[in-house]
Amino acid sequence: MSIVKGARKEVLVTMSLAEEERIPLPEEYFILLEQKLKKGIRMRRLLFGSRSFSERKFPGQENKNYQHRLSAGNYKRMLLVDRKELLFVKATKGLRKYWYSTDSIEIKYFLNYFKEKWRDSKKI
Repeated sequence: MSIVKGARKEVLVTMSLAEEERIPLPEEYFILLEQKLKKGIRMRRLLFGSRSFSERKFPGQENKNYQHRLSAGNYKRMLLVDRKELLFVKATKGLRKYWYSTDSIEIKYFLNYFKEKWRDSKKI
């Protein structure tokens, strides 16, 4: 959540709806997102899962700076802030580990992944 606090322009995030249903994000996270949206920061959430999960309302989604879409296949969990700070999940030896990076090569890889999935996703 701390890298989202530093967002000045844009937050790009992917999320498994089934995972969010099992382990809900804290209310503080959505309060922070609403504050950022009110300041004009653009939020794009790319949701992976079924339409029934995607019909659930998220705080702040009525804001013009908030966009979300539904995607399928090849889910990679990531959070990219201002195209400078990246938080992502990597599975190693059967364990999922969270990684933080400011490396331009990793950021470019995940940004391209996000753009491709966004382009192929469905508006909901």
